[in-house]
Amino acid sequence: MYMDEDGTRLASEILAEVKQNTRRWFWAFCIMVVMELTIIIGFMWYISLPTDFEDVQIQNDAGNANYVGGDISGGLYNASPDDVDR
Repeated sequence: MYMDEDGTRLASEILAEVKQNTRRWFWAFCIMVVMELTIIIGFMWYISLPTDFEDVQIQNDAGNANYVGGDISGGLYNASPDDVDR
């Protein structure tokens, strides 16, 4: 068998190194899982915060931009080209 001066077998040395590396990678994996869960929970908390976008009015040269349907998902209606002073 392959032995060094201390009488340790090569397989035992390799097994000890693999065990040490496995432990190190396991803790790195645990830290990454905790970080990912923290980011996901923080993002879900952030998107659940209240917003104050109920009364949105955009000013332009011709006055307020009026949205069809009362929200910004509708079409934009400012005025017809005939109503604008040239």
